[in-house]
Amino acid sequence: MTSIEIEFEELQPVIDGVRVEGMMLYGKATLEAAYPDEDDSFFVSEITLDGGLHLTACGGVPKDHPSFKKSLFRAIADEIQNEKTSIGRYAQACFSEAIRGDDDEPATFYPVYNSTRPHSTLNHATAGLQQVSGARL
Repeated sequence: MTSIEIEFEELQPVIDGVRVEGMMLYGKATLEAAYPDEDDSFFVSEITLDGGLHLTACGGVPKDHPSFKKSLFRAIADEIQNEKTSIGRYAQACFSEAIRGDDDEPATFYPVYNSTRPHSTLNHATAGLQQVSGARL
């Protein structure tokens, strides 16, 4: 199973449909293959914010139980998995490079934009996470 870690800087999450302008997050996210050995689709499996806060999809609580950590994880993961955000395009490019074996360096987020890139987003039903297609920059 392919797994890589990327760094992000100044990520502003969207919570309840509102971008939180006063919050800028820094940290690392682990991207894992959504379908091993098939393509370069991925999902965020865990996040560690600078300062040490570790987040996962379940947040260490039962599935139906609300949790700030689960909500924060979901907001950050949604930004990273969204092909329409600069961090999402960057994450997809890093993951695609890792699948092809082009990258030995740890990734760091730098804002990028490519208006000609095709966008396609699917739901990763088994994990309940958003999946990003294998489109390239």
